[in-house]
Amino acid sequence: MAAEVPRFQLDSYQREIEATVLSCEVVSAPTAAAASKKKKPAISPVASTFLVVLDDTVLFAEGGGQPSDVGFIGDVPVKHVARYDGVIKVRAAAAGGSSLR
Repeated sequence: MAAEVPRFQLDSYQREIEATVLSCEVVSAPTAAAASKKKKPAISPVASTFLVVLDDTVLFAEGGGQPSDVGFIGDVPVKHVARYDGVIKVRAAAAGGSSLR
């Protein structure tokens, strides 16, 4: 269950916490055609984008004209944080072969 009051609202200076992934859904997966258009070397992993729901977060969600924070979940970059139907979801890009925990 997600925290009633997210950590970013309780302590805006806190930089990291231990959190549990409650759900993770793929919102865009790379295709072979998209990878070839980018003309990257064959060994370069192509990123998928995920919407991740955590039980708590220190990453500020976009709202009221304030942009969202960016950061990392482990070594996976977080690109955007927003509320969707009252649930805070983190948009993260994971390269091929990496895992979200």
